[in-house]
Amino acid sequence: MYWWGGRAQLTEDQYVTTYSVSERSILDPDALVVLTYNLGWMSGMTNNLPIARTDSMYKSHLQQVKHILRQIDPHILGLQEVDFKSRRSRYWQQADSLSDALHIPFRANAVNWDKRYVPFPYWPPSLQFGAMLSGQSTLSQLPILDHKREVLPMPPQ
Repeated sequence: MYWWGGRAQLTEDQYVTTYSVSERSILDPDALVVLTYNLGWMSGMTNNLPIARTDSMYKSHLQQVKHILRQIDPHILGLQEVDFKSRRSRYWQQADSLSDALHIPFRANAVNWDKRYVPFPYWPPSLQFGAMLSGQSTLSQLPILDHKREVLPMPPQ
């Protein structure tokens, strides 16, 4: 079972993608607001708990995150722990939702976790994460001309 579950869903060249929706002008040319935010796959403080997660929980967390980010209104937003297509977050495209909600037209995604099955939490199996596709996303009001995914070497054992 784990041999199958540990295999990737995408090819390595699919781990880096760039999107462009439309351009939004920066209102204040003298200020560039850059923000990083750990999304924690919109799970709130439930990410390591063996509990059922509902659509309403994710919608509530999305509203909270949107409220915070709208107050800051970043030109460039770096997101960590973003689910692109994961069972644990009900296959919700989280970067798309935030990009649309915040009217940030450019997005670059980098996958760092691609597994067919993740057996966590260990019990009960019905609440295990299952299929996992997640990583980082950069949302930008400025065009993203290029980006790449750099995998750092493992430290010696």
